[in-house]
Amino acid sequence: MFRLSTILAAAALTISGVMPDTTLGTMAAAQTARLVPPDEIVIHVHKDMRDTDFVEGLVCELGRVLVAPVSATTSDLPLPRSYLMTETQLDTRRVAASFAAATQGEGRVYRYLLLPYDLKVAGLNYVFADTIIDGPTAAIMSTIRLAPRQPGLCRASACRTSREIGSTS
Repeated sequence: MFRLSTILAAAALTISGVMPDTTLGTMAAAQTARLVPPDEIVIHVHKDMRDTDFVEGLVCELGRVLVAPVSATTSDLPLPRSYLMTETQLDTRRVAASFAAATQGEGRVYRYLLLPYDLKVAGLNYVFADTIIDGPTAAIMSTIRLAPRQPGLCRASACRTSREIGSTS
């Protein structure tokens, strides 16, 4: 049986090892820029995440294998209904842009937002994660399709719970 923290660690390791030096500004310049390691990795766990037991282990394991320090914090990033691309799926571009703006700071910090809601990009049914390519070093990831915990709950049923998005906005 796989563990959620193992999957998250693998995903984070895949994208957190190096990042483009974006001081050159344009996409073409970024493509020719050298890759540099991040100074820090910060995992932002959205306040709507119900099961966060894996976060401490994730930070610990990533801290063991990465040179950059790894930390976790809670995010209260608003997710209004206007961020929905479908009835139940958040538009990754809107969420990522809002997250990047809310967490923009100094240095080469890789910011990663964990969400309990389903994500979507145009042309695909759903996505697991999305990373901003040309701009701030930020990414978002959904945990909803990984491992539903309730007996008899399949991934499709779990996604229906994402209808809670924006219910208070």
